[in-house]
Amino acid sequence: MRNYITEWARPVKVADHSTAATGDVVCASVDMAEDGGYDGVLFLTSYGTAATNNILKASGSDDDSTFAEYASTAQVASNDGTNSNEDVMLDIQNPLQRYVKAVPERATSSTLESVWAIRYRSRDMAVTDPTAGTGAVVRVASPADA
Repeated sequence: MRNYITEWARPVKVADHSTAATGDVVCASVDMAEDGGYDGVLFLTSYGTAATNNILKASGSDDDSTFAEYASTAQVASNDGTNSNEDVMLDIQNPLQRYVKAVPERATSSTLESVWAIRYRSRDMAVTDPTAGTGAVVRVASPADA
């Protein structure tokens, strides 16, 4: 039985925080076949400035070298005068390509927080824990009060 989200989903940081600028932020791709395969990926980040031309998109590739942007994947970091939506999430299920990556676009100068990819619904139960870099997973059941 899978009791922890990290047993069937794998979070990984695909881009570090970036300073205020315009242009696309380069993100690493995620391999949807790793760990036996995943059915979906959720990309999430936060723009420093909400604007209709600050957009989170995604692209896919069969060989992890030539990427094509997915149609209709734009998630806008907008400001409608009432709500300021700097935090954006893009959830993609059953991508047709093995490799998928986020494409954060900044037409209005903005910082961009770290970009995360959470691959989920692993086809195998054994999800590899991140052991390199700055990530670690701790699983705790029924923690006692301090």
